[in-house]
Amino acid sequence: MSREYLNLADGQLAATSGTLLTTGTQGAVVQVTLFNTSGSQQTINLTVLRTGSTARQVVRAVLERYESLYVIGLPLSAADVLAGYATTASAVDYLISASAGPFSIVMRDA
Repeated sequence: MSREYLNLADGQLAATSGTLLTTGTQGAVVQVTLFNTSGSQQTINLTVLRTGSTARQVVRAVLERYESLYVIGLPLSAADVLAGYATTASAVDYLISASAGPFSIVMRDA
């Protein structure tokens, strides 16, 4: 069985919280891939703002240089907002894609 992994958003984290993805009317199950491209340690934070609620912390992680982090199978309801930031602007690349996996968080070192 073939699965399609759609690219939903990509870019670089800012130093202050910013929107990475706003889901549509159907919601989504996503995978977030983060990679520290800088030569220094970066603390990253991801939050989800549920419709009519306050932002909730999903993950806080410290990535050493060239480490990556995968948040797999994150369920988002309709109109949820996924936001994030890092210690230093433009130091952490992100890619958000559709996911079929169960929810898990995986960190890989350089």
